[in-house]
Amino acid sequence: MAEQMWRVVAVFRVVTLAYAAFLVIRDDASFAHPAGGFLALAVMAVWTVVTVIAYAQPAGRSPWLIGADVAVTAGLVLSTRLILAAGQVNTGAPTIPAAWAASSVLACAVAGGPAGGLSGAAVIVAADLAERQALPQSTFNNAVLVLIAGGVGGYVVQLGLRAEAAVDSAARREAAITERERIARGVHDSVLQVLALVSARGRDLGGEAAELARLAGEQESALRTLVSGASAPPAVVEDIVTALGGLGSVEVSERVITTEKIRFSLPKEVRQS
Repeated sequence: MAEQMWRVVAVFRVVTLAYAAFLVIRDDASFAHPAGGFLALAVMAVWTVVTVIAYAQPAGRSPWLIGADVAVTAGLVLSTRLILAAGQVNTGAPTIPAAWAASSVLACAVAGGPAGGLSGAAVIVAADLAERQALPQSTFNNAVLVLIAGGVGGYVVQLGLRAEAAVDSAARREAAITERERIARGVHDSVLQVLALVSARGRDLGGEAAELARLAGEQESALRTLVSGASAPPAVVEDIVTALGGLGSVEVSERVITTEKIRFSLPKEVRQS
């Protein structure tokens, strides 16, 4: 989810850079300082390449780079007053970055959720308001949209990450249940049947075999509890392992109470009896 959102930010940045370039080329003749427009556009292009490459890797999404992203964007917004005529700025002309300025806000939203998105948006809006002596309706509308993009974008990202975590958790639980059922079938088909056989055969033979039958019966009961998923204290598990060790060779490959993996083999003389 997070990786996909960072790719969205990269695509948005590239697309809005193209739109900003179109505006600069179209309106260049009306700029007070036309060369300044192309210089700002060059800075935007270089910064776009830097951020797209950096944000493509988790290590590149550091707080200082995201903060620098907002600072560079705010600086480009403020440069509008140096490039356009004062009358154009005060009547609500688009800033030089135009929609590209929202790229840094989206980066803040993806990295920091609603709080991060709103913080980045507040800086960009403040820069836009600081360069104007008046507050045209278009500027006010753009400010509101940037704040909404930062807050709502961060909230959507946060919801997506929570949903992704919930799906992963459910998948892990399902895998654990499937594994426990698989092991339970194996234990039921081998260990429990042999314990039941030893218990019954020992009672028939009597003598020392009767004690072995009693132990086998106790461990069969404890192991059935273990397989069923009920909690069993470690002492019970140790008793099971000890008892099975008395029956033959025992290997415990993973000491997990709910998914105990046990393999054993009876001595040849017991199997023949």
